[in-house]
Amino acid sequence: MRLTRLSRSVTAKITEQEFADIEQLAARSNRNISEWVRECLLREIQRPRSSAEHEAMLAEVLALRAIMLNLAFRSNAGEKLTQQEMRELIQRSDQDKTTKARKRLSEVTSREIGDQDE
Repeated sequence: MRLTRLSRSVTAKITEQEFADIEQLAARSNRNISEWVRECLLREIQRPRSSAEHEAMLAEVLALRAIMLNLAFRSNAGEKLTQQEMRELIQRSDQDKTTKARKRLSEVTSREIGDQDE
């Protein structure tokens, strides 16, 4: 079995405490520090970009966007929302937010994959 020659390096300055933490984590994995850090970096590169946290944050932003746009359009038209209409608007935005976030993230992922193919 032929091993790929590793020819590039990455360096970073860290504190004494950070070094001690890394040293301890590497030892727990029965790896030297270099091997452990390399594995962490490669794992991060390969990690899916659309994590649950990103999805949740995007969902909230999209819900807020929907609410704000509705309020702006109504205000611009000189209309006022009743408390009941506002509750309904919030409820509608909350119902759609996760689906919309997943769709947006899927579109971005598809574009990124398309960009890599070119």
